[in-house]
Amino acid sequence: MKKITHPLIDLSWLKEIQFYSLKLLVRATSAIDFSRDIGSALRGGLGYPFKNLVCEIDHPPENCHQCHAGERCAFNRFYGNWNPLDWHHSPAAPRPFILHAPEQRQRILQPGDIFSFKLLLLSPYLPVFAQLMSALVKFGGTGIGRRRKQQTGTFELIAIHDLNQNNKVIFNLQKPHSVEKPALFCLPDSDFILRRQRFRLHFLSRTRLVFDKKLLGKQTSYAALNTAVIQSLFRRFYLLYAAHFNPNSPPLHQFGLELIELPQSSHRLQWRESMRRSVNHKNQVPQGGFVGTVDWPQEYNLLYPLLKLGQYLHLSKSATMGLGAYRIEFKKISHAKPQSAQSFF
Repeated sequence: MKKITHPLIDLSWLKEIQFYSLKLLVRATSAIDFSRDIGSALRGGLGYPFKNLVCEIDHPPENCHQCHAGERCAFNRFYGNWNPLDWHHSPAAPRPFILHAPEQRQRILQPGDIFSFKLLLLSPYLPVFAQLMSALVKFGGTGIGRRRKQQTGTFELIAIHDLNQNNKVIFNLQKPHSVEKPALFCLPDSDFILRRQRFRLHFLSRTRLVFDKKLLGKQTSYAALNTAVIQSLFRRFYLLYAAHFNPNSPPLHQFGLELIELPQSSHRLQWRESMRRSVNHKNQVPQGGFVGTVDWPQEYNLLYPLLKLGQYLHLSKSATMGLGAYRIEFKKISHAKPQSAQSFF
């Protein structure tokens, strides 16, 4: 088995990725049909009023790459293919937000029913928060879900909870002109101490991972799952860090991600098929992914900071619409004395 390279073990830069984590409570003001993917509907529906609020020039989203506003345009950073990194063959920067709504057990909501979703926003974009909330209000008046053109699917924002402050209410409908500043979150030092606990990853929403140009679980087996998880997390977080926090970071290819190889472990995963309508492709596109649990190999617990951050920032493509959500579940807690954080680096 190939060894993990030293640059990956030094994960202290993950502490600089700071973000706000909010739960938005909304109330249906007409019937809402959630027969289609709610995460895709939220991201797409919020995009149009957001573009109308921040865009300097009125043009279709597919023409954003031709706009002179470029880097200073908030819509381009949130929905476009913005890339500030001067790297050879650099991919587009990961978007600085995530919208995650749990799957609705009740597919049809009636007026007065309440549902919630989470908004994660990277710290440099707090000035855009007010515009996002204004766009959400306009979005609620337009409607979400199927048959919204039939004057259904409308909703209103009734409260915002700060998940970084124990679910503290920072906005409610009774005081519509008063919004408290949310609190920042970053990984604490305790997450960088080598853990002796056994844990597993529980994938809550569909997760799409490509390894060796094949879709895990769909086009190939899960044999390389652990390797694909770490490579995908590291790539996603490093691009987030470089694009939104430290543009002077060295190119990603210097870290030798191809040298990372982790052993296979037991899993209880299943593939869940889904489709969504793509505005860019003008048709239905596959959006399936795997869900379930996988045991994490204890000898690679030194990678815990990556996995812990992934609980908030998600994994894989389409994370902005809630895909790739998972949580860490500890199986057995050991009382052995952990190594110090200094020896970790």
